[in-house]
Amino acid sequence: MTLLKWIMKWFVGLALFVFLLTLFTKNLDQSVQIKYYGLPQPITAQFWELVIFCVALGILVAAIGDFVAQLKWMAERRRMLKRDREFDSEVETLNAKMGTLESENQRLKKDLAKKTEEISALQKDASSPSADAGPDGPEPSQA
Repeated sequence: MTLLKWIMKWFVGLALFVFLLTLFTKNLDQSVQIKYYGLPQPITAQFWELVIFCVALGILVAAIGDFVAQLKWMAERRRMLKRDREFDSEVETLNAKMGTLESENQRLKKDLAKKTEEISALQKDASSPSADAGPDGPEPSQA
């Protein structure tokens, strides 16, 4: 599809070039008189000079517009890069916090495992028969 677009643009450009070439060759000896309110006398110029002047003026206006757009893009790019650096520093800060939290998590897991072992040992001791109990169980206390 991209090749087709390129070919179409090339044909349009070629057609415009041929059109301009025929326009110049047909009107090479034509002159144009410009009458404008406020001019003391009309301006007379060759047709091809007028066309070249208008094309040059159009190119100049387009160049100025592109320059303004380029300046805006450069300012936006600068802002984006500044935001990117800020986000990079934020990511580094968050990564450092995450490393701290992971080490704290490991410490808490070890503490949990230790406490779980202590609780299971205490439950095991509580469920086993005591030494002063007889074969029938603990002796009733005398009240």
